[in-house]
Amino acid sequence: MSVQKSLTTEQFRRIIREEVQRIIDKEILKLRLSLLPLVSEKEQSEIEKMFGKKPKKKDIVYVKEIEI
Repeated sequence: MSVQKSLTTEQFRRIIREEVQRIIDKEILKLRLSLLPLVSEKEQSEIEKMFGKKPKKKDIVYVKEIEI
């Protein structure tokens, strides 16, 4: 027995819109990261002396809610 599910045009457009937005967000993030200046070893050690080392636990840096 085969169950076939059809999407309305509006549902299809919504899915496509969400996926395109997700890809755009991902590419913008990659672009922003590529534009960040690199830090030399000397600069990094100066930063660590002034502010301490990075905490061991991982921080959440990007959150996006999605509908499923």
